[in-house]
This record gives sequence, structure tokens and C-alpha cells, in this order.
Amino acid sequence: MTGIQVTPAAATRRSWLTMLVICTGYFLVILDATVVNVALPAIGRSLHAQVTGLQWVVDGYALVLAALLLSGGALAERTGGRRAFTIGLAIFATASAACACAPDLGVLLAARVAQGAGAAVLVPSSLMLLQAAYPDRRSRARALGVWGAVAGIGAAAGPVIGGLVVTAWSWRGAFWLNLPFALGALATAARLLGTLVSGINFMAGLHVALGAAAMAFVLGALVTIAGVRPPRPEFPSPSRDRHAEFRRDMARRLTSSPRETSSW
Repeated sequence: MTGIQVTPAAATRRSWLTMLVICTGYFLVILDATVVNVALPAIGRSLHAQVTGLQWVVDGYALVLAALLLSGGALAERTGGRRAFTIGLAIFATASAACACAPDLGVLLAARVAQGAGAAVLVPSSLMLLQAAYPDRRSRARALGVWGAVAGIGAAAGPVIGGLVVTAWSWRGAFWLNLPFALGALATAARLLGTLVSGINFMAGLHVALGAAAMAFVLGALVTIAGVRPPRPEFPSPSRDRHAEFRRDMARRLTSSPRETSSW
């Protein structure tokens, strides 16, 4: 029986391309948890939104992702890792386009919720595919290390990329940025991931996903608190009031009549 011979170099290249496709989806999920934070002031000015509504632009995505993460894992186990990965990535890309085209805050919030739902399917299915692509324990540990590092890179790069995009383009560019990467991952996922066995329990590595997501959300919350805050009222300073009163008294005495000034 003859078959196609795969050289070690080709196998290594395919392995790294598989890793790239899987980590691209995960990177976009973590990136969108933080990239929007620096765009919130621009979103508020463009859509005339209050601080409470702007906070839900971040919290709506995070809450839906956290709430549906286990359900997304169950869906991935039922339908298969590759199919769940492509479905989640397609939902995420469509919701990103809807966010970029949102005419008002309500549409933006609904699209962010849809983004979170797609991300909740994308994260566990990417972990499942990663375990299937690297059955060897040593290579799987190395792949999980890369996968976890991608979360840290995405969380840290989000504010930087968001600031550059908002400054050079618009807040809508923070969402348009997802589309080329998501479409590229979708185009290559069927060819690279089609032969992977998807009947692997993703629960063994779920703590890695939860830890990375928690890190991204905490960082996003800190950036939100620092970047979007209501204007603080200015309270009068007692020392400043005393100085102003002293200057007014001196001006009144200097402009008063000589008889009045003799009372000094």
C-alpha cells in the first residue's frame, strides 16, 4: 500500500501553521477584551453615549464570554472541534463587522454581546483542536505554553494597538481590524484542521483559558477605570478662598477714602 510521504520539514511547517490558525482565533478573543478600552472616549463622543453605556461596551462582551464558556465547550464536544471553531470564528467576525458599522450605542452593545457568544465557542474549540493536533505529551505542553502566552500578548497589546488605530483612523477601526485575521483563519482552517480528531475533552485545559481570560478582563477593567471616568467636581480650596478674600479686602481699603483708611 502506497501513500503520500510527508517529509519532516513539511510536517513541522504544517504543525506551526496549525498552531498559527488556532492561536489567531484565541488572540482575537483576548485582544478584543482590551483593545476597545482606549477607544471608549472616541465612541462616547461619536455615539453621544454616557459613561454607564460605555462600560457595558466592555462588560457585555466579558460577561457573555464568561457565562457561555462552558456551554461553548459542550457545543464543541457535541459538534466537533473544527466545526465549532469555524462557527465561533464566523460569528465573531460577523459581530466585529456589525460593531464597526454600529450607528448607535444599542446596536454596538448587541453586536458586542454577539461577539462574546462567538468567543465563548471559539476558546474551548481552539483548546480542543490544540490537544488533538499535539497528541504527544511533550509537544502538547509546549503548545499549551504558546497558547497561554498568546493570551498574555493579546491582553498587553490591546491598549497599544487600540491607541494606534484610534489615533490614525477611528474607533471603528478597532473592530475592522479583526476581519482580515478572522477571514484568513477561516480560509485555512478547513484545509489544515480537517484531519484532526475532535473527540477530546477540553476540560483538562480549561483552567488555562479561564486564567488567561480573567487576566485580560482585569487588565481591561483597569484600563476602563483609568480611561473612562466621570468628570470630578472641583471643590473650592479653603486656602485659596482666604487669599482671594484678603486681596479683595486690600483692594477695598486702597480705593476707600482717607478717613476710612485711617481706621487701619
